[in-house]
Amino acid sequence: ILYRWGNPANYNRGTEEDRELWGQHDVQWSKEGLQGAGNFLMFNNGGQAHPWSTVIEIAPEMSADGSYVLHEGDAYGPTEKVWVYDPEPPEKFFSFFVSGAQRLPNGNTLINHGAGAKVREITSDGEIVWEYRYTDYDVPPDGMYRANKYPPDHPGVMKILEAQAD
Repeated sequence: ILYRWGNPANYNRGTEEDRELWGQHDVQWSKEGLQGAGNFLMFNNGGQAHPWSTVIEIAPEMSADGSYVLHEGDAYGPTEKVWVYDPEPPEKFFSFFVSGAQRLPNGNTLINHGAGAKVREITSDGEIVWEYRYTDYDVPPDGMYRANKYPPDHPGVMKILEAQAD
């Protein structure tokens, strides 16, 4: 394990009150060139004690050699989050499984709300740019494991468009 954040009680560096994560999914490093490059972006599913989901961005403390900092007796930092998507009312945004988030080149964030089979793009202020709900299911439960946004000039997208044109 290179880095642990969100539940320091798991490694005897905190209590249940210090807990920030309840079933996180799709933790990603924001890539170079994107807003928050080097930060972690994750979907926090929520759970019984926290019955709503959030998307969290944190900036881990790193040493000069590129390793993550863990001070003796402390939990992994940071104590402050860089960004949180926590829409109101909170119970309307809950996924008990899967889900994810992807930082986009325009600074927005694509969120896959797994349990509701929804994908939405939001601004850094939390405004919904667009939303889509996948409903093409033969049997329940409705769910969507992962969604990613690709630019129109991505080689895979180009192949699909070429095939459709034929």
